[in-house]
Amino acid sequence: MTDHADCSIWDYRDNLRFDEPLETGDKRLIELSRARGDYSRERLYHQLGIDTRRDLLRSIPRGQYLLFDGHRGCGKSTELRVMADYLGDPDRFFVVFIDALKSLDVNNLKYSDLLLAQGEALAAALDKHGIRVPSVYLTRLYDWFKQRVETVERTRSLAAELKTSAEAGGGNIPLLKLFAGLTTAIRTGTSYKEQIRLAVQDSFSELADAFNALVDWVAGAVDERGLGKALLFVIDGTDRLRRDEAETFFIHDIHQLRLVRANFVYCAPITILTEAGQAAQSFDATFKLPGTRTR
Repeated sequence: MTDHADCSIWDYRDNLRFDEPLETGDKRLIELSRARGDYSRERLYHQLGIDTRRDLLRSIPRGQYLLFDGHRGCGKSTELRVMADYLGDPDRFFVVFIDALKSLDVNNLKYSDLLLAQGEALAAALDKHGIRVPSVYLTRLYDWFKQRVETVERTRSLAAELKTSAEAGGGNIPLLKLFAGLTTAIRTGTSYKEQIRLAVQDSFSELADAFNALVDWVAGAVDERGLGKALLFVIDGTDRLRRDEAETFFIHDIHQLRLVRANFVYCAPITILTEAGQAAQSFDATFKLPGTRTR
């Protein structure tokens, strides 16, 4: 054990990382609920239909979009992980957690990018639990890919590469590889980036419909298998968007975001709530850490 007398301020500074979210069970995690002002997890849980006295999902939510925000460094990412851990339970939700800082480029993020990341994360979660999706729900997604990506000249070589890779796997692996390949191409800033975005944006309703059919089936499948009563996406990292991009993402593009018929908790920058209340009006409820619930 290190002798504290030998430690300097530099040693302590190296071990204090305010930008590192803590996972549930981390020995450094301290319960701060009583110091969070009017904020409480129970309010958010109730909004999602959970009876916190019995820790059960009593009322299955239908397309709930919740906004979770707060000042930089107040612990939003850690709090989201604590909540996701509690919410992910057979008596509550099948949670799909997405860290946009790892899977996407938050310095240049579009709603089209996020839908592809949702597809990748969902396919990975299903594969992890051994849930094989019936081909009827995959066909529509593959058809979209063939019509919208394979037919675009500037993305044709990438499409061929992804198709070859996908066909080498069974079960949900082809779907996972397709979504992962498209997401990676966007995140790494390849020459295909804008072409893929245009392909998604120009046919977003079509892709969202196909994805919704998959989401609806998954919601029933996880319930039947005792993995959760409903499906919930928790999105972290989107609070790092710059002010102008955050306005575009959470205000101007909200209609596209809400085309996906699932339940979401989005992490957002505090500046969004100062935009004449537009963001709050577009979400079913907003929660501020720390402080009061704005709606």
